[in-house]
Amino acid sequence: MKSIFNKRNTLIAGAAVAVVAIALIASTVLSDALTSTEARDLAKKHVPANAEYKATEEESTKYEITFYDATNKETYEVEVSKKTQKVKSVDSQLDNDLGSEKVTLSKAEVVKILKAKFSGITSISVNLVKDDGLYEYEASFKSADFYGDATVNPASGKILESSIKYGTATVIPNDDNDKDNDTSDNDSNSNGSSDNDAVSGASESDNSGSEGTATGNDSNNSSSDRISVAKAKSIVLAKIPGATIKNINLEKEDGIYVYEGEATLGNYEYDFEINASSGVISGWDKDKIDTHDNDNDDDNDNDEDDD
Repeated sequence: MKSIFNKRNTLIAGAAVAVVAIALIASTVLSDALTSTEARDLAKKHVPANAEYKATEEESTKYEITFYDATNKETYEVEVSKKTQKVKSVDSQLDNDLGSEKVTLSKAEVVKILKAKFSGITSISVNLVKDDGLYEYEASFKSADFYGDATVNPASGKILESSIKYGTATVIPNDDNDKDNDTSDNDSNSNGSSDNDAVSGASESDNSGSEGTATGNDSNNSSSDRISVAKAKSIVLAKIPGATIKNINLEKEDGIYVYEGEATLGNYEYDFEINASSGVISGWDKDKIDTHDNDNDDDNDNDEDDD
């Protein structure tokens, strides 16, 4: 009889220990979880000191925290990962994000502005574009720790909007480029042309439209500051190994050359856009292929044939 009680007491004691252990583990996990307050404190370090906190949006894997700088009339949105407990991206936009009718700054000056703002830039591409009658400088850049893009007013030098993502960009190094590939090195000013000449050239090319399908021997790839089709494909395949690239085209959008295309892997289809100068993936969309729609279409076709 005593042995039965002893066994029962042992089981009870063991169960109690297990409950305590589970409670300790749960409390540890909860204590390690990133709170909204902690996320806001992390985000605050990436915006101006006078920026006022506005709101926090919580999702399953991240926090999105909004700040507003009343002095510069600029909104910031900071994304913080719950898993890594680090800032993933910082987006900013001025209330007045319009360009200018005049261009007083050269590409080289814009490069200096961006390098001063985002310390550590190692590669940068700058293009002058015209949107709704106003000029803007659009830039893409990267460093060892972040990559992103920005729009700059060509008269005031103000950064109208920017998007910075922390981490290493999915890019295959371009052997044809210098490590610090400033577009200013290829600026038309280096050929003796004036800033007005550069503006004229940009406005004439605004209506050039698509550059057609990219091929390995496409003349559009002759520029030394543009990655090849093969490298663009390698960038995609590095992100989704084993995928099939259905098509890839070299396009010109707002004065910036990009590779656009589609790829498939399994039951998913991917639409991608790659900056042809920096090699940074500027657009990425993943959709599941709906085979049911195709089956229904086939059934409808068969019904029409039967009729």
